Amino acid sequence: MVCAAPALSISILLLQLLIVAEAGVPTHGAGPVVPAVIILGDSIMDPASELGVKETLPAYLGTKLSAQDLLTGVSFASAGTGFDPATATLASVIPMRKQLEMFAEYEERLRTLVGEEKAASIIAESQFVVCAGSNDVVQFLANPLNNRTSKGIANYSKFLMQSNSRIVQDCLRLDACQHNEPWSEEFIGSALTKAMNLHRRFEESKKGCCGTGVLEAGVLCNSLSPPCSNPSQYVFWDSYHPTERANKVMVDKVVKDYLHFLQ
Repeated sequence: MVCAAPALSISILLLQLLIVAEAGVPTHGAGPVVPAVIILGDSIMDPASELGVKETLPAYLGTKLSAQDLLTGVSFASAGTGFDPATATLASVIPMRKQLEMFAEYEERLRTLVGEEKAASIIAESQFVVCAGSNDVVQFLANPLNNRTSKGIANYSKFLMQSNSRIVQDCLRLDACQHNEPWSEEFIGSALTKAMNLHRRFEESKKGCCGTGVLEAGVLCNSLSPPCSNPSQYVFWDSYHPTERANKVMVDKVVKDYLHFLQ
């Protein structure tokens, strides 16, 4: 089961990236293609540089934000969060609903800075990225005695979909999301197939670079579990997180195969 975790998480991560692209990123041209980028959910995604906005997105919390920071977008994301509020509680991170509350506060700051009309225009034309779900799956697998998980994967999946729907509805009320038609099974299957095929670019895709590659993650990757000598040939840095090269391959794949379709 542990050895299967990297394959599971890379599939989820890549599927999320492909779906984000399908959802409506503008065509990449000269200069910024959107005025701002806003990120919610987990903290693994930052497409600002690919969209020509800025090198990286600053965090909304714990950061002294300049006027330019506010005008070009920030990240409300929190590593380890998910659609299930219990996931954020277990990881002691910021839940999705709290992130939406911070976004509402950000909107007010933007209106104070540039006025109602200009702020509305920036929000309407910005690229919003919501990346979540994989941490919920990890918590499900790691806590088999949890009240929700004990009801089985089918019931938990329904619960996640309901949680996701509530977040989207709140998002719509805040003008932070645009309504899209549900993705077909054919699209999901195609995206997942492409995601799984990316591992062929690497020498090792079944274990991480850190320590044994099947157990360590996060702080457990330390001097007692030294990394491999060639991380660029690994899909995973540890038992869960992709390497820098794997992340770049994923983003490049989205940009190359999807952005030119999206006007």
